[in-house]
Amino acid sequence: MMASQTWAAVRLWGVAELGAAVTEVIRADQNAPRPATPFATVKVLADAPVGHAHIADVDDDGIVRIGQDSELTVSLQVFGGEAMDLAQALQRSLDRTTVQEDFRRAGLVYVDLLTPVSDTTAVTGSGFESRAQFDLRFRTATEITDDVGLIETVIGTGTINGVSTPYEVTI
Repeated sequence: MMASQTWAAVRLWGVAELGAAVTEVIRADQNAPRPATPFATVKVLADAPVGHAHIADVDDDGIVRIGQDSELTVSLQVFGGEAMDLAQALQRSLDRTTVQEDFRRAGLVYVDLLTPVSDTTAVTGSGFESRAQFDLRFRTATEITDDVGLIETVIGTGTINGVSTPYEVTI
């Protein structure tokens, strides 16, 4: 699963859970004007392979399927309004069966909360802006293919009792 797909799935969850409580759920670290508060940001921090890739046998068309499990770290931040309340509502929704099913349909499995919801209130301009943040872990499986082709003809030379004989075998 690509980072953009993970971001999109987590964004949809944020929009569904927070609804009208926030103005937007956006990608973190953009070079664009900030939306009106309260809003939330999503950032895929890491995508790490878990274990070794599973490499299947070559199929009849010369294609090899390679499967790899990955662990994703995703960070969510809420800015403005009652940021802690909104972040806690998001975090608590992760245990709901319907939320987990939505993630599974998107190819993600929620694993656990890496950091608790933290108050990250900061000074902006001449006042404080309420902020909250937490990180979570997902797992996903990806599959790629490799067209390794097939050996259709073998051409060689064999030597028996000192006599060299060319041969060709078509498979």
